[in-house]
Amino acid sequence: MATTPLGLPSRALYAQATVSVASGTGCGMIFVAPKTGTIDAICVGITATSGSPTITVGLEGATATRSPDGTYKNSGNAKVDLVNPSTGVAWRTLGSTASVTAGDALAATVRYSSGTSATIANACSAETQDHPFAISLSGGTWSQSSNMPMIA
Repeated sequence: MATTPLGLPSRALYAQATVSVASGTGCGMIFVAPKTGTIDAICVGITATSGSPTITVGLEGATATRSPDGTYKNSGNAKVDLVNPSTGVAWRTLGSTASVTAGDALAATVRYSSGTSATIANACSAETQDHPFAISLSGGTWSQSSNMPMIA
């Protein structure tokens, strides 16, 4: 069985949000780190692209209100910009590995950066102490997605 970057089964709990990514939009998952370790990739499914979009995939902290805190882990380096990404589901390797501690509230996020739109399904796998849930960004505001949580 494949494993996640934390060494957990890849078919554990996960949350999924599907959005058309354009200016001011994105999606992601809020979850609690199940153990102390590192995260170096986030699983993202891209179902369609048009033109040449750039999206940013990253790992952020989460606030007490269960929204991303807007700061990428590891001094802002736990992210990767995908320029005109190919379609399909794949682990996207972050620019820098993030160290996490068991119990940390985290947000795996996918945000529009520039270019034309893409339709993405952010399906992040994690075995968590707290059920993960999907979030969507619209007009600069994060909200819980209607299709969360999910169990694979």
